[in-house]
Amino acid sequence: MLKADVYHYITLSDGIKYTYTNDDELEEYGNRGILNPNDVSYYSLFINGVLQPKANYELQEGLLTLTTEDLPLAGSSIIICFVTLREDEYTKLNSARARACLHRGDISIGPVSDMDIMVQDYVNPHLILKKQVLSGPEFIHLDSLNRWKIKIKIINKGETPISDLEVKEDILLDLITDVQSSFKPKGEVSIDKTSLIWKLDILEAGESATLVLVLEGLFKTGPIRFLSRSYARGLDTGSGDEIVSQISSGKAIKVLSARAYYEPFYFFLPLWKKGCEKPRDKSPGLNIRKYLLLGPQAVNPGEANTWLFEIRIDNDGKKPVDNVVVEDRLLVDGLDGFRTISLSQGQVSRQDDLIRWDIGCLRPNSSAVLVGIITGYFNHEGYVYRGENHQYNTLSDGSKTTFTDYDELTDYGNLGLPDPESISFFNLFINGVLQPRVNYNLEEGVLTLLTEDTPIAGAPIMLEYFKVYDKDNQLLRADIYHYNALSNGGKVYTNADEISSYGDGGIMDPDNSSYYNLFINGVIQPAINYRVEEGLLELKTEDAPIIGAPITLQFISFTS
Repeated sequence: MLKADVYHYITLSDGIKYTYTNDDELEEYGNRGILNPNDVSYYSLFINGVLQPKANYELQEGLLTLTTEDLPLAGSSIIICFVTLREDEYTKLNSARARACLHRGDISIGPVSDMDIMVQDYVNPHLILKKQVLSGPEFIHLDSLNRWKIKIKIINKGETPISDLEVKEDILLDLITDVQSSFKPKGEVSIDKTSLIWKLDILEAGESATLVLVLEGLFKTGPIRFLSRSYARGLDTGSGDEIVSQISSGKAIKVLSARAYYEPFYFFLPLWKKGCEKPRDKSPGLNIRKYLLLGPQAVNPGEANTWLFEIRIDNDGKKPVDNVVVEDRLLVDGLDGFRTISLSQGQVSRQDDLIRWDIGCLRPNSSAVLVGIITGYFNHEGYVYRGENHQYNTLSDGSKTTFTDYDELTDYGNLGLPDPESISFFNLFINGVLQPRVNYNLEEGVLTLLTEDTPIAGAPIMLEYFKVYDKDNQLLRADIYHYNALSNGGKVYTNADEISSYGDGGIMDPDNSSYYNLFINGVIQPAINYRVEEGLLELKTEDAPIIGAPITLQFISFTS
């Protein structure tokens, strides 16, 4: 399923001017301004709830110009709906692999990488994760058992609830003897050997939740280590987009060495001098792990960010491993800097985007740890699917129900009515209201209305259709479903409220669609005005729609 970034630029007409800029945006609904139309898949303009023909306006980044002779009435809503479909918005920060020698042959492990980094135009900053070590030592000795209490607080600083929230705590102690939650928090907590997952169904706007956990264990190597790292992901119910927190590791623990652990003499002597002769496919107990400790999970393209990371290599075998080398490839598009923060043994060097860590000999049942900082940026956001949208415009004469290419108002276009098989999807608006699919039939060159009543004379009839192409210039088809209901004067609507003559599929799970639009009384709604979950539509406006107002929730689903 392709996921779309949907953004609404919203302003109000003053009844005087023809041009609108970023400065005119109503920032309670968003603050991204008028996007560059060349950077999105497609866009539509609604004025006072009515979809506008492309001939009525011009659009460029930061500027909307109306080209009609008459101006909208003062106070009329002006909404530009930008839709951006991407193939891939995820990348990795770096990728590490290791090689070493045994007396029987070369060994190689990896590559390994950690979590995805999202690269996108807009990064939602409203999911905040804070971490604090409440008790426990900051300085410890190697192999000494200690206990810490940690508080994780998650905050929704946005104006819409966050649903399906999951907080993950990865425990980085070399030996874990106990993990437990010190009191029952909101939501559900599950614990396994090396991690804790905290799930919350909903975190309301302005709400926070706290988890306190106790960790017990020890570190076998130093000198600077971190107890754990935490991060959170959820769903912004306003936009339907995934929202993520920063990665947090809390305060560093200083691990003090003892002479025995750094004694350079070993009782094993390698049986070779220059490398190894016979290759081996598997490593006998040699493992490599990688963790991002601090930094963003989502970034803007071209914007420099800093990440703290840890690479850990373990020899769980019964024999030493010699000539251990780790190579870490940095995958940022622009590298501004790299610095080693902590190194348990060996030497680190860098050439361009490759970090080389020469560890030397790794003793049995021992580990080596590198902690470093990367500063850099990503340019790419994944391939943007290019789209185009066109409109067929005509007027009702009050009697006929069939319209053809000859009825088109050519001042607004002359492409006629498309073949449904040659386009991605289409919408029909009559007198500004989005029509259920059962109300009409479309064939190439012919639009037939199937309703018992005909539109009043002079009512605008507009068929908006879209063509979206992949990177191979192949047309993508979309599945469309409309949930239709009538306002009952309330703010909550369920599957039971659906008008079954228009469909009985209910309110879809938003995760199973690319994006969705809500129209109330014919007017497209800002994402902040409502939230959707499977089987439920909740309006967040102060006032409910008037009784009888049509409510249409449209789901658009693209698959690549």
